[in-house]
Amino acid sequence: MYRIENPEYYPLFLLPILVWLIWLVGLWISRRRAERLGAWETVAAITASPGRYWRWLRPLVLSLASLLAVIALLNPQLGRKKEKVTVTSSDVYIILDISESMLATDVKPSRLERGRLFADRLIDRLRGDRIALVVMAGDAYIQVPLTTDYAAVKLFLSTASPQLAAVQGTDFAEAIDLCRTSRVSAGRGPGAVIAITDGENHEEGDIEAAKLARESGLRVYTVGIGGTQGAYIPLEPGSSQVKRDQQGNAVRTSLDRESIVNLARAGGGKSFLISDGQRVYDEIEADIDGLEKTESEQLSFAEYISYYQYFLGGAVVLFILYFLMPFGKMPVLQNISEE
Repeated sequence: MYRIENPEYYPLFLLPILVWLIWLVGLWISRRRAERLGAWETVAAITASPGRYWRWLRPLVLSLASLLAVIALLNPQLGRKKEKVTVTSSDVYIILDISESMLATDVKPSRLERGRLFADRLIDRLRGDRIALVVMAGDAYIQVPLTTDYAAVKLFLSTASPQLAAVQGTDFAEAIDLCRTSRVSAGRGPGAVIAITDGENHEEGDIEAAKLARESGLRVYTVGIGGTQGAYIPLEPGSSQVKRDQQGNAVRTSLDRESIVNLARAGGGKSFLISDGQRVYDEIEADIDGLEKTESEQLSFAEYISYYQYFLGGAVVLFILYFLMPFGKMPVLQNISEE
């Protein structure tokens, strides 16, 4: 297992680039000064910095030394030993509505994009818990089963779109039932379902499904996305053409606030609007932290070996080499009078 111990030093990777920028600026200034003495070609023929190759080699060595020093600060590590550890966590099912109405842009850049960004940030707040991703339109399916591999959840989250749905519409009941049956088969304790949607429900049975989820130990939370004034549905992201009904009229969609409130109430949870901002994250995180945790065994690397010393040693050698290189000017080793 590979990991970086100090990821906060990633921005220092700009240092090698900065070295080259400073060197190029210095070269430009030197050339401007030399041109004041005469034509650049003439000046270059009778004067020289530490040789043609030294001039390029010195910034290259300095940038490589800086790069190795930054890698040493990051301290790359490899896991050497695996062992089972017992962890306590809650199970969280994130339901993302990928119906076509989520392409509406009354919430910028679109309802779907805001929903994905919200879920991505929520995952960061719920680290330590197992998370599953369920996508929902006219039907629903589990895109990522319960896992602590948050990178995998985020990867599939970033690709969620209406093209993944074989049937358009919105079926809360099927999505919630999927979470409940998955939860029951896993034999776990209390958990949470977080539905990110514009609330437009085209199927029946959602309230009953939310009640059954609550009885099985799952709290249902809803996060509404969209405006009450409504918006047209682009045929695809960024398109100026909009969806039309059979009569040729442009289809208008709006947030169904009543639907998401009733769904959360039936599921024993809370309803929010994405425009509520930080409060949504804080309250959901606090509620999930208050749930009874379930113990489970996971394989974990108990020992990590650091490799920073190799990169640090290479950086020190290159820094020494850099300072040993000649700084002063050298005469051109050619007889220009032979032209």
